[in-house]
Amino acid sequence: MYSLSTVTALARALVHIPGIGYRTAGRYALELSSVPAQQRRELLEALQHMDEAIRSCVRCYAVAEAELCPICLSSARDQSLLCIVETFGDLVAIEQTGSYRGIYHVLGGRVSPVEQCSFLDLNVSVLGDRLKGETVERVIVGSARTPESEITASMLFDFVQSIKSNTSVVFLNQYLPPGASPAFAASHVLKDAIEQAKNAVDL
Repeated sequence: MYSLSTVTALARALVHIPGIGYRTAGRYALELSSVPAQQRRELLEALQHMDEAIRSCVRCYAVAEAELCPICLSSARDQSLLCIVETFGDLVAIEQTGSYRGIYHVLGGRVSPVEQCSFLDLNVSVLGDRLKGETVERVIVGSARTPESEITASMLFDFVQSIKSNTSVVFLNQYLPPGASPAFAASHVLKDAIEQAKNAVDL
């Protein structure tokens, strides 16, 4: 079998990207080996720049290029409405619907015994501080409709209520199809779910 160690190493690195399996990673690696050297250098420079510039927002844990992300810096966002999501991809998907104008908090994952991720391994410490110190009155738990995510959502409900018992909490996944997550739901399905969640949290 014909193989190159550099191409194989790149494929093994690419497979860590969510949504890319080994066959797809191998195909991408082969394609990159065939493009002009200048294009590979441009890609490398872009990746190096991203590595140097990207960080987590100190307030909400979204991907940012400064201490605070653009959403946290915006005075136009509704500071009383907080959407708690599992991943930055969920945040981006919700933003792309144009239906949500509140603020966010990114957990950085979900409770998973298989992955040995407990509730306290998530970004909940800062979330607790935010609930205590900010003007949040309504919370949308924007988790996926899967068993692990539903466990996480239930624990989030208890966590929020233990800190701020008068906070209204609704679950976005109640309005999503089984197995769906904000990041991978069809845009019209997600938009409709957000509208229903907003209506419910405002009751």
